[in-house]
Amino acid sequence: MDITFLGTGSAFNHYFGNNSALLTFDNTNLLLDCGHSVPNYLEEKIKIGDVDNIWISHMHADHIGGLEEIAFKNKFMFDGKKTNLIVAEDIYDDLIFWLELTLKWTPKGNVDVSQYFNIHKIKGPSYAFSINNTKFSMKEVHHIGLMPAFMLVGDNFIFTGDTQFINWIQYNLNNIDYIFQDTQLKTYSNDVHATLDQLLTLPEDIRNKIYCMHYGIDINEMREKILASKMHIVKPYQIINLE
Repeated sequence: MDITFLGTGSAFNHYFGNNSALLTFDNTNLLLDCGHSVPNYLEEKIKIGDVDNIWISHMHADHIGGLEEIAFKNKFMFDGKKTNLIVAEDIYDDLIFWLELTLKWTPKGNVDVSQYFNIHKIKGPSYAFSINNTKFSMKEVHHIGLMPAFMLVGDNFIFTGDTQFINWIQYNLNNIDYIFQDTQLKTYSNDVHATLDQLLTLPEDIRNKIYCMHYGIDINEMREKILASKMHIVKPYQIINLE
């Protein structure tokens, strides 16, 4: 399995694009989140019509804003291909409502979201699903208020989506080699992402598993500090083999 990062920026970091990555495995793929800029970054690697599956972590626009472009291009440029859209049951209703507002309008009248996507509503409490022979699960995280948000867990990796600080010491990480962690570089009040200062409190063996993503425009100012802490920084179009 390979993970190819597309954009790696936070919601307001337009230079590095919306945070997203493409998993490739078992002759298929899974796009992790799809913000506004993701289709543009994605098309540097593969055709929109070659995306088989999309997973959505939560409802913020920098994670779902590119779904309209995916839908329209599949329908009108790629022979009506319907990508599998994988979403936890907790955000299903909100996502369908949002998609209907934009996708229902066609020259031939209103259509249902199911005309664009094969939608898979994943139920709790395990939030487990499989694609071909590969198993995944989701775990709920605390991002902002009561908003449902999830991280994705594979055999040896975690992709956090957006979350406040998780004390990874409390988790069994024996089989986890990679934690792709949204990282807020500066600390403010009411922080809704894991901050760099918080991540630096973790022991070195855990920090060495952390790959910082979803960072601000000032990442270069923090680069030496992050690397000195034994954490890593992902960059657009970087490919990591997860085997």
